[in-house]
Amino acid sequence: MEENTSEEGKKDYVNFKRVVWHTAFYELCRKVEPMSHVGVTCNIPGIGIKIFYPYIAMLVADYEEQLVLSTCLNHI
Repeated sequence: MEENTSEEGKKDYVNFKRVVWHTAFYELCRKVEPMSHVGVTCNIPGIGIKIFYPYIAMLVADYEEQLVLSTCLNHI
């Protein structure tokens, strides 16, 4: 998603975006964490009751590493 703003690249704006992202990710982790220990029970029609243990997998890399990893993952 492209952002068109006069604040783009300014330190305060970059810090604001960082705080928003980290706060949102913290809330996601806070919601998933209890379910990852005890699981989530789902009744799936035609299959029955199943227990799922959600987790969050992350791939952290700088720009050059992202290019290599995205190329490798596309060939799997």
